[in-house]
This record gives sequence, C-alpha cells and structure tokens, in this order.
Amino acid sequence: MQDPIEVRVLPNSIEIISNNGVDPSLKQSDFDKGIIRARSYRNRRIGEFLKELNLTEGRGTGIPTMKRVLRENGSAKPKFDADEPERRYFISEILIHSEFIEDEKLDNKIGGPIGGNLTDRQKEVLEFFLIDNKLTKRKLANKLNINISAAQAHIDNLKEKGVLVRVGGTRGYWEVKN
Repeated sequence: MQDPIEVRVLPNSIEIISNNGVDPSLKQSDFDKGIIRARSYRNRRIGEFLKELNLTEGRGTGIPTMKRVLRENGSAKPKFDADEPERRYFISEILIHSEFIEDEKLDNKIGGPIGGNLTDRQKEVLEFFLIDNKLTKRKLANKLNINISAAQAHIDNLKEKGVLVRVGGTRGYWEVKN
C-alpha cells in the first residue's frame, strides 16, 4: 500500500514529501547532476499540482521544467533529497522567491505597518511602486496580468486611501506613504 504524498507550505518554501521513496531507477547523484529520466510516472496528483503552478508541463518533464522555470524567474534551484541507500523517502523543496517572503518586507520599506485596510492585491501593487516609482499603469497592468482600467482602479483606490501619491505630474514619480 502506498503512503500518501505530503505537501507542506512553509513560510520560506514548499516541501513535497514522497514517503514511498524515489523511483528505483533514479539516483541522488543523477539529481545532483541534473540528469533525471524517470521510467515511471508515480505522482500524478503532485504533477497536476505543479502543472497548475506552471512549474511543469506534463508527464516525465516535471523536474527539468521546474528547474528551468525557477531559473528563468530568478528563484533558487529546487532541492531534492533521498535517504540513500535506504530510499525510504524523497523530498523536493521549492524555495519561495525572496521578493514574496512575508508582508513585513513591505511594512519595513514604508516605515511601519500600513494597517489592515489594504487587500493582499493592494499590497502587491504597492510593492511594485516601491521597486519602480516611475511605473506606468500600462506596465503595472502587464506585471499583474490585468487590463489597464483594472490597474487604474487599483491606483485610484490606493490614492483614496492616502498610501499612494503622485509627485510631479506626468514626468514625476509615485510615492508610497505610511
């Protein structure tokens, strides 16, 4: 009987633990070299989960695709661990990109907590303005994968709440207020 797969979402990472161990055809040294060719597809549910996160494409491409996508977005390499030689478990660890760790990052940048009146999306918008204070609504829309009018609505709401201020007109910049 197969033990279930565990998925742990931690503050700094996502761990996927297979208590059944590693496919016998795979060796830890192969993972270390980046050569992964599984002979069987064992974790369909995990594969679908990672596919929804755009970290895999399909059967047999999971780990190489995951490594490529994480490299392209500036994330750390995934970590893989099996208890050699027993091979009783297999752990895949995906570290959270440093820009997405804790809302405290945003709070610290603007000199204190911004209050409970902002949504997670509004905090995300403010982070983009903290990174680039000359960000246009068109670029913001592209970053958020929304249309320009929705980006403008976010900007307007943040201006109404007094946490985002335009300084200097069209050639000016955005200032994030506490």
